[in-house]
Amino acid sequence: MTTHPAPLSSALQQSLTPSPPPSSEPAGASAFHVHGVWTMGVVIMRRIGFRSKALLICALFLLPIAMLCRAHLVRTADDIGFSQREVLGVQYNRAIYPLIGLAQRLRREATGPAASASVEALDAGYAQLASVNQALGATLDTASAYDAVLAARARIKNGAGTEAEAVFAAHTAHIKTLIALL
Repeated sequence: MTTHPAPLSSALQQSLTPSPPPSSEPAGASAFHVHGVWTMGVVIMRRIGFRSKALLICALFLLPIAMLCRAHLVRTADDIGFSQREVLGVQYNRAIYPLIGLAQRLRREATGPAASASVEALDAGYAQLASVNQALGATLDTASAYDAVLAARARIKNGAGTEAEAVFAAHTAHIKTLIALL
């Protein structure tokens, strides 16, 4: 006895039958359709010779290197400018350091007998500081601090009072303004 398979339903037969392959897309009408955003580069590269291509590629590799070199040079120039201002600051500070020592000595002597030698030395130091400030003050932007030092010096010259504490406080304020000028 032979058995025959049962006939397949029409829906099952249809799903088992291979479908024809999908039709392919038509060829693109422009180069942009194939190359996308790189179309301009592809078109240019097709039109130029090998030497021109090599030079163009080398130039494109040198562009970021040139940009990095420029950034390095700008940074180096800024650092050199800052260092030059530091050197000027050292010159300015050389005029201030002796004044601090003289101002401290004057503070010690202020309540004692005549301190004319310290006052004369301090006046000479201020003359030197004035010339240094005239030469370098604008570059170093010391105008407000220098004015504060001159005001503190004027308070001492005009007399800070008779009480020892007031005299000491005025001289201390003078020294603090000199230190702030550093």
